[in-house]
Amino acid sequence: WILLPDIRDMSLFHDDILKSTALFKPLGTGFALAGIAALVVVALAELWVARMRVLSFAILWFFGGHLLESTTLALELVFEHRNYIPAYGPLFAFGYYLTHNPLWTSRLRPAFKGILVAALLTLLANGLYQRAHHWSTFKDFVLHEVKNHPRSVRAMFHLGYGLYIIGAHREALEYLRAATQLDSRETVFAIVALAATYRSGEMPDEQLLVQIELGLKTNPITSHVIKQAVDLINAHNAAANPAYKPITERFLVAYVKALLDRRVYANASARAGALYFLAAPSLQQKNETAA
Repeated sequence: WILLPDIRDMSLFHDDILKSTALFKPLGTGFALAGIAALVVVALAELWVARMRVLSFAILWFFGGHLLESTTLALELVFEHRNYIPAYGPLFAFGYYLTHNPLWTSRLRPAFKGILVAALLTLLANGLYQRAHHWSTFKDFVLHEVKNHPRSVRAMFHLGYGLYIIGAHREALEYLRAATQLDSRETVFAIVALAATYRSGEMPDEQLLVQIELGLKTNPITSHVIKQAVDLINAHNAAANPAYKPITERFLVAYVKALLDRRVYANASARAGALYFLAAPSLQQKNETAA
């Protein structure tokens, strides 16, 4: 991600990255910690003997930058922009030793260094051009995110949801179902998948309905859940399919039970939205009666 970044590894979402759960789970965790410790020892030792202070600066700057940007706070595990400031250390050392290395004694030294720098700039410019093309439209962006990160739940959901928004319901359903299979704990994914099922004229499977009921029972009710629940009702009304009525009623029973349980609200705004959802039908009926 620093000297020669591979755009296939880049992503707005890195929820597919393998997480360490123990010192040797996965096996590389222990070796990575040993490598970090070794680099810090080398940096401090070189700083003490005053031989390669630029190398010490590069290593300590990199780890110091990440200490500032990645602490014990509950942040996202991986974000590429956290490398921007820390990467200055290794890049500075690379440029310094490229131009100040005493071993460069050949007459081709200036030409070789120029060719090396030009090649690096060309490679970086090509990657930048491709990445900018990927970000040119939302659909291109999420298509490449899913292509490069097929295990990313967020990338899969955003592709499906983007297609759902523009009306490509059958195509969206494929990716929404994949997202629910990758992460069966996320309630929003399952609710949107059910809405896409309604709008595409298909019948939902039992597994999807069970996933929604379990998610509403155990997960916090967020503003996203409330928004998608309202959209699901709209999708049910737009479909006008009598076969969907018992399914929607089953969803509403589970949803209202979750709304009445204040322990599962994510925050105050979600609670306010839930209360509005419960009160809206009564207010609408009262207005219709008065009219």
